[in-house]
Amino acid sequence: MSSDILGWPAPIDDATFESLCLDLWTDLWGPGCGAQKNGRSGQPQAGVDVFGKAGEVWVGVQCKQRDNRVNSRLTVSELKAEALAAQTFEPRLGLFIVATTGPRDEKVQACARKLSDAGPFPVEVWFWEDILTKLGERPKLLRRISWKYWPTIFAVTGGQKIAPTRLTHVAEELFGRETELADLDAAWKDSKVHVVTVVAWGGVGKTSLVAHWAAQLAARDHDGADYFDWSFYSQGTQDAGAASGETFLAAGLRFFGGEEGESLAASPRSAEEKGTRLAEFVARRKALLILDGLEPLQYSPSSPLAGQLKDPGVKTLLKSLAQKNPGLCLVTTREKVADLAGFARNTAPEWSLERLSMASGGAARKASGEGEQEGAGAARRRRGRPLADASAARDLSSGSA
Repeated sequence: MSSDILGWPAPIDDATFESLCLDLWTDLWGPGCGAQKNGRSGQPQAGVDVFGKAGEVWVGVQCKQRDNRVNSRLTVSELKAEALAAQTFEPRLGLFIVATTGPRDEKVQACARKLSDAGPFPVEVWFWEDILTKLGERPKLLRRISWKYWPTIFAVTGGQKIAPTRLTHVAEELFGRETELADLDAAWKDSKVHVVTVVAWGGVGKTSLVAHWAAQLAARDHDGADYFDWSFYSQGTQDAGAASGETFLAAGLRFFGGEEGESLAASPRSAEEKGTRLAEFVARRKALLILDGLEPLQYSPSSPLAGQLKDPGVKTLLKSLAQKNPGLCLVTTREKVADLAGFARNTAPEWSLERLSMASGGAARKASGEGEQEGAGAARRRRGRPLADASAARDLSSGSA
C-alpha cells in the first residue's frame, strides 16, 4: 500500500473510531479472537472499548479519538487513569492498548513503559501514525473497510467493498459438493451468467454450499469484486403476506449506492424504483450478491401464483440483474423463482440441489463424530430441473437449509 495513507484523516467521532479499531484488531488477532466492542455508550467500561484474544492472551483496547484542534493530544494523566481502570476488567487482561487519533508524544510513551514495568500487564500506546502504518501493511483489510471510513478517498481510488456476511446455519465443513463448487466457479467466470438460483428442500445444504464457495472466493480476495449478502430466513416461510424486502433494499442501496443510495433508501420512492436503482448500482462494477432463503418473499406452492415474488422491489432487482450484471447474483430458495423463468435458459439458470448420497453423507457424519448410518444426502445437481423426488422433504439431515 502506498505511503500516501499516512496522510489520511482520522474519524471525527468516538463511535466511528471505535468501529475502526474493532476492524483493525479483529484482523490483527485473527480468526477465533472473539473481538467485540465492550458494552454500550455511557456504560462503565473498565477502561476498555474493544477486547478479544490474541492467541491465549486477553487484550483490551481503549479508543481515544481526538479532533486535532482542542485537547488533541493524549495526556499522561489520561493514560494512567485508563490503565488503572483496565485492571478491573474481566476477564483479566494480559495486554492493554490505548489507541488514539492524536499525534505521537514522547512523554506518553515513557509513561506507558513505566506502567508496563510496574503494573499487572504491558501497556502500549498506538498513535494515529501507528494505526495508519499497520493498515497500510494490510491492503486486503484496507480495501474492505476504506469505503466505510474514507468514502471520498474510496470513490477516487475505486476500492473494493466487502460487507460482513449475514449467512447463518452454515456447516463447519462441506462434503460431497465438489461438482457444485466447480459449477459456481464456472458461473462466476462466465460473463453470460448473471443470476444463478439454487433450489432445494430445507436441510439439503443450500446455505452451506454458497457460504463455503463464497469463503473460497474470499481467499482470492473476491477476485477484486464487491461482496454483499442477505438472509431472508428470519422472516419465516409461512405465506402470511407479511414478508418484505424493504429492509434489504435499504441496506443494499446504502452499500452499493453510497450517498446517493443513502438518500434513496430514506426516500418515499416506490419499491420498484428502489429495486431498479439498486440493480444499476450493483451493475456498476463486478460484485457478488447473495440472497439466501428467498422463499418468504415468494407465493407458496399452494397459491395460483406459486413461486412468484410478492415483493415488487426484489422482483424488479432480480429481473434487472438477469438482463445486465457484470458480476453474479446467487439466490437460494425452496421454491422455483417463477419471475426468472424467461431467463432460465440463458442468463439466469436454475439449479436443483439434491441431498447428499449415502457415501458423502456418511463421510460428513463420520467427520463430525456421528454414526455413518445417519448420513444423508446428495449431490447430483441437474440444471434447469426441479427436484424430482418429493420424499426428499422427509428424513432431512440436520445440516443447514
